[in-house]
Amino acid sequence: NPEWSGFAALPIPKPPVLRPDFTQFSWETAGIADGNYEIRAIAECDGDASDKPGYSEIIKGRIDREPPSLIGRPQPSDGVYHVGDEISFTFNKHINCAKLNPVDDVLLIDTETGDVLDISITCFENKIILEPINLNKFYENKILRAELHNIEDLAGNTSTYLKWEFYVDRNELAWLSDSIEVVKFVDE
Repeated sequence: NPEWSGFAALPIPKPPVLRPDFTQFSWETAGIADGNYEIRAIAECDGDASDKPGYSEIIKGRIDREPPSLIGRPQPSDGVYHVGDEISFTFNKHINCAKLNPVDDVLLIDTETGDVLDISITCFENKIILEPINLNKFYENKILRAELHNIEDLAGNTSTYLKWEFYVDRNELAWLSDSIEVVKFVDE
């Protein structure tokens, strides 16, 4: 408060002046670990109120500067995209799904041709699922690469680039062996 007796004697730059309604204070958090915190303000006065400090309400908050990271391996985790599998990435925190740009941020690429495949994208909480729209015949027996760019969490932290390559084997009919056995019965 600039009205208190010692304010004029303080060196320049002077401390922030408290306003009647509120005072905004920038708090440098460098060196403080990420995590949950509770903060409050304490006002200590001189004179008649020196034995009656004022306390603000406790405000709960979180310092979160880490970008989202993957939990485990993306799917398909065995590196082969079979019938019934999904192509997905699961993160350690919720993703800001509203900020996903389907044209630039979530891609499925044919590694042989470099073509970007048409996909449907589902994002919910901490998971992004990619579903190819094209018929299976266009990417069967190929290696595809799923790419994620600029994935942002709810605190605004951004993971810049993630990728996952896998082989596509969704054909429901396959040879289980590479040998043929000829059987001839006696009466034939």
